[in-house]
Amino acid sequence: MKCKFCGNELEIGANICHVCGKNVQEDKKENVDIKLDLAIKRVKFSSVYCMFISILLFVYSIKIRELYYIIIPLALVLAISAIVSIIKIKKRDNSEKPFIITLLVIFSFFELFSFIVLFNPAVYDFFGFLTLLIFSLMQVLILPPFIIYISYIRAIFNK
Repeated sequence: MKCKFCGNELEIGANICHVCGKNVQEDKKENVDIKLDLAIKRVKFSSVYCMFISILLFVYSIKIRELYYIIIPLALVLAISAIVSIIKIKKRDNSEKPFIITLLVIFSFFELFSFIVLFNPAVYDFFGFLTLLIFSLMQVLILPPFIIYISYIRAIFNK
């Protein structure tokens, strides 16, 4: 990293430039705040996306009428956690952490389920080569919010 005042190369973790004597710690804090603001925007978008997924799950469970006793509560927890995380993230007091972690756990469950679908012979016998397509679709739906929530937790801990 270089000093923005004199251009001198700084030592790792330096707070003050040893050439010009200026405080360079403020730049790091501003950079962290910008990254946190971006992470907050992404989490808000992902939470809205989670509400959309929960609606899809709810409609799917009603239409198919299989595993509704698992899918409906999961969809409700997903929607409630997403709504509460949007509300609490505005306060910036880290009170949204439990809800973000809940969303991470739910997406981990979805990820596990997608691998079960991929390697289940009964599913493969029924869908054939479409099994890989279903697995890929699940990855496209699941991984983006999962990665965004992990990056948000990382941004909070780097704060």
